[in-house]
Amino acid sequence: MLGSDLAVEGRRIVLLPETVITAAVTEVTTTPLVGAGIRSIAAQCLFSYGSGGTGAGFYLQTSFDKGTTWTDIAAFRFPGVEGRLATEFDGTNDWYERGSDLTGNADSKVGTVSGWIRIDGGDDTVRRWLFADGAGFSFAINDANELAMWGVNAASATILNFQSTGTYTAGPSYHHFLASWDLATTTIYVYIDGVADTGSTSTLADDTIDYTRPDWDVGGQQSGAGAIYKHEGAISELYFDPTTYMDLSVESNRRKFISASGLPVPLGADGSLPTGNQPILYLPDGDASDNKGSGGDFTAVGSPTSIPGPNTEASRFQVMKSFIPVAANQSVQDGALTANTILDGVLGDRFRIKYSTTGVFAGDTTIKIDATVKA
Repeated sequence: MLGSDLAVEGRRIVLLPETVITAAVTEVTTTPLVGAGIRSIAAQCLFSYGSGGTGAGFYLQTSFDKGTTWTDIAAFRFPGVEGRLATEFDGTNDWYERGSDLTGNADSKVGTVSGWIRIDGGDDTVRRWLFADGAGFSFAINDANELAMWGVNAASATILNFQSTGTYTAGPSYHHFLASWDLATTTIYVYIDGVADTGSTSTLADDTIDYTRPDWDVGGQQSGAGAIYKHEGAISELYFDPTTYMDLSVESNRRKFISASGLPVPLGADGSLPTGNQPILYLPDGDASDNKGSGGDFTAVGSPTSIPGPNTEASRFQVMKSFIPVAANQSVQDGALTANTILDGVLGDRFRIKYSTTGVFAGDTTIKIDATVKA
């Protein structure tokens, strides 16, 4: 407790010190600050969002009876948080196998693929992210640490072969890989982390990719009773549509997958937002056992693990909201309060913060609330 000196004109106070938020909590309250004779208090909520979680609410309270009862006088609310998850692969035991072709699959000359990939290890080795039996199609990283994509025709001749100019090695950050091709016009666009990559190797032939294969894999390549070329790291927002070409040189098309600030954007519950149609494969959380696309679920091998994934544009909290509640001599229910509420009247002699969160937060999610008082 700070005592009556809290009412010093222009005094800046900390209502809630910077606090890391992880697990869900219900109505946690801070130690009350004491200060009589305050006419107004201007507070700001600094919420730095990492990932995870589904909602958070922070309430400024005052008391008129020395802390016996408390009244909410203003609120900061952050509802509907969409913290994207990812699936983590250990590089040794974990991968997904379809065991058959993707439902409704068909050969074509076009395709679009997108994914947020974190690389934890395996540098200088091949690692598959999405693979069709017999190399009908592959979306991977090669032993030179380059993005590598290829497809073959019905005669197993390579007609799509792309290797990136940039290289990507183990590190804590997610990389976004986005590509679209039309072999009828021998055109391919590749953007990595929002930047165009024309490729160190790029071979395109006007032919049809043999997408219809007896098996598909995520996070590795099935071989005998096991798998090879397994990914060590995490996968999120994996999207594959073998029926659509998108001109990615058009910025608005890229923004359907990655925001201008370099974050994932929501693709819709079934991945249909980018084109209006559900793709054959869409793994928003990287979990191929729950394919939100039309091609059917995969079977997990080993123990692929769900973890907090990359931030999404929709899940970013507004960092600061401020308001000046000038009073609180009336009873107000929590549900009646919204951000930037201003109430007329007089303030009590004690102040505290009450907050609740839902979901599991991660990625250095923190909260701090401070204020300036006027006597």
